[in-house]
Amino acid sequence: MLIPMFIEMIALRTQNKMSLVTLVFAVIFGLGGGMLSYRSYKAQERIKINPQTQQNSLKESFSLLFKNKMMLLVTLANLFGSLGFGTQLVTYFFKYKLPVDFPGADGFIGALGLTTIYFAITNVPQFIGMIFADKFKKFFKGYVNVLIFIQATNAVVRTVAFLIGFEGTNFWIGMGLLALGSIPMGALSIAQTSVFCDSVDYMEWETGKRTEGVTFSMQTFFTKVSSGITGGLATLSLSLLGYKAIDDTATSFIGTQTEAFDSWIWPLVMLTPVIASILYIIPLLFIKYPPEKREQVERELAQRRNPI
Repeated sequence: MLIPMFIEMIALRTQNKMSLVTLVFAVIFGLGGGMLSYRSYKAQERIKINPQTQQNSLKESFSLLFKNKMMLLVTLANLFGSLGFGTQLVTYFFKYKLPVDFPGADGFIGALGLTTIYFAITNVPQFIGMIFADKFKKFFKGYVNVLIFIQATNAVVRTVAFLIGFEGTNFWIGMGLLALGSIPMGALSIAQTSVFCDSVDYMEWETGKRTEGVTFSMQTFFTKVSSGITGGLATLSLSLLGYKAIDDTATSFIGTQTEAFDSWIWPLVMLTPVIASILYIIPLLFIKYPPEKREQVERELAQRRNPI
């Protein structure tokens, strides 16, 4: 979360263009990430595979994959979730809509610095949700219901924050609401992964074959697809709004963008995630896997693996 702030502070202090400083950081992190990933080359597989539960061919793997309705519904929900591209427009909102006297617009912390603060406010509370993920599961009787609760909370909180607005202290009131609404969001990845695991167990229970490899490969693939959709929609929206990139070290850019940009940037930032959350919920409503069924599947699988 601190990277955007560092980039901007370096650009402001050295009087270099943001594009140049961003390029330097991109090269450093691109190469650094690649070098760290290379460490996984010597990783050892520690899971003992049961040959009877494995697929005989890639064709069979994909055939079983597309029979996994639970996995497909969660994947569809994730694709709907990618429509909430407004979170990628936060920096543009800070740069072109907040007044000069707003805290941080003093030449030391600019739009990217405020973006860092925004993501700290909305992301740090998610650690609480991660800690209490299992309690959410017990209270809502399953992780599917937890996912529905998370998205419903996000939709309600963001709608209220949008209606409050960003003028003066209203902005910080809205940020406080988003911080509270972000707490359940910490359980999102845990809940999704658990549902994928449940889908693998269910497929083994139904077909006698486990599909961890192809299932989680599909999950990773569609995560990247979703990220691409989000970034693509954000870029498209800026183009449609007539956005003009301004790369200099001025402290205020109010009034430098088009009327369409000024009118729509706040609704896009706050309400596209609302729409995405509502759409996310719809596929989950078709998952019928109550706790009783889950317990039955796990019990019978345990009996198959360790017959008395």
